[in-house]
Amino acid sequence: TVYAGPAEISTSPGGLIYGKVELDGPETVLGDLEGSISGDTLTFESHYERAGGCTGVMSGQGIIAEGGGSAAGDAVVDDDCSGDLFDATFTMTRQTE
Repeated sequence: TVYAGPAEISTSPGGLIYGKVELDGPETVLGDLEGSISGDTLTFESHYERAGGCTGVMSGQGIIAEGGGSAAGDAVVDDDCSGDLFDATFTMTRQTE
């Protein structure tokens, strides 16, 4: 299942990142994101809530493309309503206004 949507991510000194995520798909997923950047590696964790009050955590690590325009990698999702861990992938792309 593919979920896509905007994320507002900011950086702070020391390579820390934080932000908000709003994904669409079969249902809306809203979450807070925090993590870090070290060299060309992005590591993050997002605590989220989705339809029906289900909550979970998605954590991932991936490589930032040269120039910083995108990042992609592997993730793990721990969703309290599904009662299971499952593997995922993620892609983030910078968009300018």
